[in-house]
Amino acid sequence: MPTLGSLPRELTAHIVSFLAAPSDPRAPQDIPKLAPYSTISRDIQDLIEAQTFSEVTVYSIYDQMYRTGQQGQQKTGLSLPEFVRLFGGKNIYRRGFLKTLRLVVVLPRVDQRRLLRFQNHEEARLDNKAYTKAILWLFHKLSLWESEPKFELLLETLQLSQKRSGYLWTRSDFKMLGVDETVFMKRTRGEGWLQTVGVVKKLQFGENSLFCGGWPVMDPGEWGLGILLDGIDDEVLEDLSLTFHSPPRRSFARRRAHREGITQTLQHQITSLTALTKLRIWWSDRDPMNHNFRPGNFVENGEKDRFSLALRKLSHLPALRELVLEGNLCLGTEFWDEPSGQKKNTWPSLKTLKIDMSMITPDGRWHYGGDPESENPFDEPEDDDPSDWEDSDSDGPDDDWDTEDTRADHDWNKADGVLPNHKFRHEPDDETFGPFMAAMIRATARTRMPALESMEFKIAGGTDESVMEAIYADTTHTMRSPWVIYDEEVAKFHNGAAPFNKPRWALYLERLVGYWKILSEITDAFTETVGKGCVLIWRDEWINERNGLSETEVM
Repeated sequence: MPTLGSLPRELTAHIVSFLAAPSDPRAPQDIPKLAPYSTISRDIQDLIEAQTFSEVTVYSIYDQMYRTGQQGQQKTGLSLPEFVRLFGGKNIYRRGFLKTLRLVVVLPRVDQRRLLRFQNHEEARLDNKAYTKAILWLFHKLSLWESEPKFELLLETLQLSQKRSGYLWTRSDFKMLGVDETVFMKRTRGEGWLQTVGVVKKLQFGENSLFCGGWPVMDPGEWGLGILLDGIDDEVLEDLSLTFHSPPRRSFARRRAHREGITQTLQHQITSLTALTKLRIWWSDRDPMNHNFRPGNFVENGEKDRFSLALRKLSHLPALRELVLEGNLCLGTEFWDEPSGQKKNTWPSLKTLKIDMSMITPDGRWHYGGDPESENPFDEPEDDDPSDWEDSDSDGPDDDWDTEDTRADHDWNKADGVLPNHKFRHEPDDETFGPFMAAMIRATARTRMPALESMEFKIAGGTDESVMEAIYADTTHTMRSPWVIYDEEVAKFHNGAAPFNKPRWALYLERLVGYWKILSEITDAFTETVGKGCVLIWRDEWINERNGLSETEVM
């Protein structure tokens, strides 16, 4: 009589998948233990371990509290000693099952009375110390793994309040979280670098576990991201995902230091990441809702934006095939400039490009313009006093946080450009956005991006009714449409069917941005790169009734 242990491996794996599923989908905390079934046979044990140990979460500090999620959902994970016992030493076979390792650095709890105040220097020092110890421990253990299969490493942070009720929802402001130089040098005996890890093929940096509200801003500079990248074998790292949380706009000095730290790290890694095929950057930030707000200037003395230049050079890596820039990226026209003396194959291997861009330019101007006295027909009536629609700056405290007390929420929102909610910028600005758009289109020419298959560009504008998307596809790709459009010719264009079976662009202008008259320098750039008859312009139906423009136009 056949037994469970004698069934074909594929059927056994199917049965094990049912055993691992929750008995009640509505009760995610009810997760059955698979360990008792592993004694049935060696094959079943292998299947159970392959499923159990493919994704592992390790907490730097571990107790029952960290197992409870936002809705009471159980978060399975291991303590540091448990991880060493299960995967360290001679457990090479088990390490072969590992596909994703998530290290959650648990930071010291915060006194409930401190939640609405700025983080002080002592709190920041303790956070950095905890982070440093966890990172040193992890890299030491992983440096001992040599010939194992490569896996993905996720580095996250978690911080709780002193109350047992749970997570840190309302922390006002954090300093940048990174490596404590004193602790680091002491633990590395003065060497000043991490032990090299050769088993990480994908790295995610800067995520935060179960955060809603304030979170630590991970240091993107030398004593943060820089040290981590230096500790990973660059001949193995193929996929890099970076999340950057910008400091609030009320503290422009911190925003500038944060951006400069990222710039320096990118510059340092340009010649190192030779095996990198995919780079994703998520820039967590938002544009001011007060369109009179003065954002601040990252570019000094009329020079070019150093971040855009550093990112451009990194994007030229010979093996890089996919570049995804999401969130709300402040990018300058310098990113598209041709390097001096180089006219061809600027991005030799790039196949996929995606950009979500901010309305703000690096030099503190706006990509969108409009009349401050105009009204958005889609806005609900508000109680804001028009006399409060004044210019505001990001001029909050930057250094003396130990003596700074709580500020009223309204004052903070005004300093961040959140209040008053005065949105009037609905159309691209000819002086700022026009040159950027034209340079971007020309950069996709075959002479500069010979391998490009698809590109998506999005800028949200002043409101959800001012969204612009530009999408490119070559002959091998179907073009994604942001909206459902019931038009046979448009469907042919999206699918690349004749006569549109060639490289092509589509420009989608939603509602208010549909009033925009496309500049000649932009239409000329389209013609230069893909030729005539290969550009689709789509305007919202709402606009057509008001300005006489056709809904779709191929030029």
